[in-house]
Amino acid sequence: MIQPKKFILASLLIGWGTAHAQIDTDTLRLSEVQVQDSRTPVRFSESGRNITVLLSEELRSMPALNVQDILSYLNSIDVRQRGVGGVQADISLRGGSFDQCLVLIDGVKLSDPQTGHHLLNLPIHPSDIERIEVLRGPGSRIFGQNAFAGAINIITKKDYSNGGRAEVMAGDFQTWQYGAGINFKLGERYGNRISFVRTESAGYSDNRDFANNQLWYQSNYKLSNDAQLTAMFGWQAKDFGAQHFYTPPVAKYREYEETDLFFGNLSGQFVKLKNLKVNLNWRQHSDEFRLWRDSLHKGINLHTSDVFSADFNMSHESKLGTSSWGAEIRQEQINSSNLGDRSRLISGLFVEHRFIKWQRINAVIGTNVSYIQNFGWVAYPGMDVSYDLNSSSKLYVSTGRSYRVPTFTDLYYTDAGPSSLGNPNLAPEAAFTYEAGYKWTKRNLYFGANYFYRNASSLIDWQRENTSTPWKAINVSNVYTQGAELEANMRFEKGIVKRIRMGYSWIDVSKIQTEQISRYVYDFLKHQIVLSSEFRLHKRVSLGIFYRYQERMSYTPAHILDASLNIQFKKFTLRGQVENLTETNYFGSTYVQMPLRWFRTSLSYQF
Repeated sequence: MIQPKKFILASLLIGWGTAHAQIDTDTLRLSEVQVQDSRTPVRFSESGRNITVLLSEELRSMPALNVQDILSYLNSIDVRQRGVGGVQADISLRGGSFDQCLVLIDGVKLSDPQTGHHLLNLPIHPSDIERIEVLRGPGSRIFGQNAFAGAINIITKKDYSNGGRAEVMAGDFQTWQYGAGINFKLGERYGNRISFVRTESAGYSDNRDFANNQLWYQSNYKLSNDAQLTAMFGWQAKDFGAQHFYTPPVAKYREYEETDLFFGNLSGQFVKLKNLKVNLNWRQHSDEFRLWRDSLHKGINLHTSDVFSADFNMSHESKLGTSSWGAEIRQEQINSSNLGDRSRLISGLFVEHRFIKWQRINAVIGTNVSYIQNFGWVAYPGMDVSYDLNSSSKLYVSTGRSYRVPTFTDLYYTDAGPSSLGNPNLAPEAAFTYEAGYKWTKRNLYFGANYFYRNASSLIDWQRENTSTPWKAINVSNVYTQGAELEANMRFEKGIVKRIRMGYSWIDVSKIQTEQISRYVYDFLKHQIVLSSEFRLHKRVSLGIFYRYQERMSYTPAHILDASLNIQFKKFTLRGQVENLTETNYFGSTYVQMPLRWFRTSLSYQF
């Protein structure tokens, strides 16, 4: 058991002490980064929400093969990995379930109507990511339904100048990764980026082999100085042994899964037309799950889901501030051997106003109103207010209503036995969240502390009477979640220490008044500590140390230590990475034990 008071005190001292540190001025200042805390982006230093920003230079120092690995090093994020290499992972924020987080690429939603288990099946590799923004707390006012506990916005690189990179990696368990990317311009107006990465491994234990392919293409065409078109296309194909992903070790199944993802988006941005931005996109996900790996005749589930959507956003500045408005329409559908053929239409309108600063007070108020087929109309308003104590620090409060529509799995799932049963009579989840906090930001120095309280009604949980009865999806009323979060982020210009990021979170969930066994409500991190640091050992050599402490309900607490060593030779970079350096026994998910140690080395070439 950790001692939270000691960690909180240490964090406060570090955050206060960094006020006189020499900061890194050669790179983009954290305070100047534009973040999406509302419908209109603002500078990080001006935001009145709890947001974490992870820049690309920090991504390069991490021992991470994919987005799942990156997110596991961030505070108040729980990444439940079913193995390694990005084969599958569930993500939750602030004690929420894996269905209560929204993932976006450049502000475009990648939600999965089948299940949140596929939310992190992403076609983009870390080498194409400029930064990652994590919004903690309700995001439904900004992004619509499903941003229940928060949202993760992946911002892609926009460098289209001629050049490229190639990389090869080898590691334990016969792990290989190889990839290449190229940027090129066709004339002055048309820029392109394309990359491909393949990761494969024999697996760290029986039936945990995998192959993961990712293809990413992005282009930008400037119509004029005030108008542009952008296209994104992504493809991911995975096949992997899924031992004990969904069944306990006592069951002698040999699970296997294949997934395919296609994603495309076309957007237009027209500054002179009230900052009009339009998106048209399509996401298709296919999933084949086999209970018996080598059998094509029993225990097979086949699913293909499609999401088609269109949205627009406009804004106007006046003496009173910035007003934003827009609309969205989405068609979600699935063809499934288990869930049947299902579809639903979701449409929504939003309006928001960011008031001009008045005597140190900043305020944003808005609402999102949606019509969801089979569920009717729903509104999720919200408000953020902050008070500037001085040019570097502020107090803030926010409140908002969040909303989540049941997935098709929640509604219609059934299997042999049965062991799990969906419920077509489920109501959508809803919650009000209240938050208060303090932020101190000065160029590349940041410290934040906050407390939140979430009152959820009609929460969706899977429960059963005992171990011999099936899990059933039900609505649970009056689930109260509270928590506190601390975070400090420092980047230094000189000395051996280059950067330090540290965070602590505490979460508590009220007891449900039932004798049923709960599957998800109490599956959260009670205490979490993350510490990331990078050191300059030489002008061409850097060392990264990454520590995680996880105290999960009903599990033994785990201390996990990872490291990375980067050596630069002009256009070449040699990297060594090791995960779980201390060989800690811990579980990534309920039945999946993670490897004791995983070493990798890679060589990349930039041109």
